[in-house]
Amino acid sequence: MGDSRDWKVFTPPSLLEAVQHLRKNFDQAAWNYRTVTRQLCFAALHPGKHDKFLADYQRPFAHYRRLFSVGASASFDQMIAIRTPPSLFAAYFHGFAHCMQLHVRITFFELFQVANANAGTLQVHPAEWARNHVRILIAAQFRPVRRWIKEVCDEQMLTVESADNFEEVVFWKTWRAPRLIYMRPSGNLPFNSDDAWKREDQEHTERLLNSLAGDFIQRLETRLEEIVGQLYVSLAKRKATGATTENRPTPQSTTELVTPSTKSHSSGGTGKPKDVIEKPRTKKTDLSAMFDAADLTERQRECLSLLFEYSMRKTDVARYLGLDRKTVDEHLAAGTRRMEASRAKLRGDRSFAKSKAGEKRDGTREG
Repeated sequence: MGDSRDWKVFTPPSLLEAVQHLRKNFDQAAWNYRTVTRQLCFAALHPGKHDKFLADYQRPFAHYRRLFSVGASASFDQMIAIRTPPSLFAAYFHGFAHCMQLHVRITFFELFQVANANAGTLQVHPAEWARNHVRILIAAQFRPVRRWIKEVCDEQMLTVESADNFEEVVFWKTWRAPRLIYMRPSGNLPFNSDDAWKREDQEHTERLLNSLAGDFIQRLETRLEEIVGQLYVSLAKRKATGATTENRPTPQSTTELVTPSTKSHSSGGTGKPKDVIEKPRTKKTDLSAMFDAADLTERQRECLSLLFEYSMRKTDVARYLGLDRKTVDEHLAAGTRRMEASRAKLRGDRSFAKSKAGEKRDGTREG
């Protein structure tokens, strides 16, 4: 159920388009929350760095906060007031989670309404069908949350020079966790300002990333179960009247985000003319084989190629293609996920082939 492709298996053909649209809305909202909280957290941890457009992220976050519960809002303010690196990290990490919890609720009820209107085409209760869809969407947030943690702590300065360091640029495997991410109140380690930015080794870094991302996912799953349970109770109470639909109002959609790069562009690709930015004449590295293996869309490949093969900045990629920055980021994120899946499959195939070869050798020796 964790594979993002599984949703089509239990979705009737007549509902594929509707579900695809809701999935896209969820992904867009997650990207918005992730971008806004990441920018604000990075600015809080690194005062004076990249503050030029900070107000463009503070405005949407203020909108998000109006939808927080009283307890969540108070907790955020308390951690911000402490003003230590761990408290600032915890404030925005939990703020990111609260935003996602809000959209888990929105998406669940939208999916439930679709399911309830088409209950005759489903093999399970509409609430269970909607829950299964949201579980898949939640599980897909694990890797983006890991990346969020890295990017609020540090700014990656690498560019792709060859296929050898492409994986490092995309997956940032050499990143090491500062101790602040598990100091109080973010974790259990007592706060020590002298040690806050000291780095852990690779093994401990992976444990910390997986633990924090795992806790984040668990919070979303717990919230989902609370929502589903409340819905079942509501339906049971109303069963005697024959009412089966959930008319509870959902929070106002919070997917709107205005960032510096999208102010003067539309998502339909009406940005500046292509001739404003010129593409370098030669590639700095050739990643064609990797792109071919990932089965990228034409636009995903175009964006990834300009960024990594020609070392163009994201802003310049957007202007060259006549797209807004947000759209370029979406294509890059989707393309990166395909490449990661492709490389994971390749590693799995190699491991399987190696094990089969070992079995064959063992069998030969036994004979």
